[in-house]
Amino acid sequence: MPAASVMSSLLETVATERHRLRGEDVTSRFLGTISEGIAVWETAVAGFDAGGEAGQALAVVTDAFVLSEDTATAARVAEDVVRMGVAKPLDVLVVGLVQVHRELVKDNRRPVAMVRKAAAMERRATSRWRGAEGRRGQLVDRDLQLEEARLAAREVVADARRVADLLVRWRSQPVP
Repeated sequence: MPAASVMSSLLETVATERHRLRGEDVTSRFLGTISEGIAVWETAVAGFDAGGEAGQALAVVTDAFVLSEDTATAARVAEDVVRMGVAKPLDVLVVGLVQVHRELVKDNRRPVAMVRKAAAMERRATSRWRGAEGRRGQLVDRDLQLEEARLAAREVVADARRVADLLVRWRSQPVP
């Protein structure tokens, strides 16, 4: 399920409690995480287009949508509170945002795997045991793999942008 549809259903669930959630900063921290993930992928794709190496981008894109420590701690506490059955609207919102985050991380695995495969091809292309034709063939295969990673990353970025747009629109609506 796309993260944007999870976000949409979450915002519908907490729509009646917007007045209570108005001053909370968890949504801005979550929005920051999404924005950083989008920026990481855009930078990586621009690097691929400029002839950059997949090995350099791999370390960065692997952690594209990682939550900050304080947000992760708040999420664990909210999950515990919801599990105990004494949740406030903020806890429901945080648990929903964690579900959206999990969807984004799950979607991020596919392009990361492709970049990882391209990085392995780069390493094989530098092997001194391969002939010139073998090295060129590995680099051609790497370029094809990076093109597939670009397309998969565009899908992830598009979904993340839809999530961010929904959240920004929800935050900017006047509270009744």
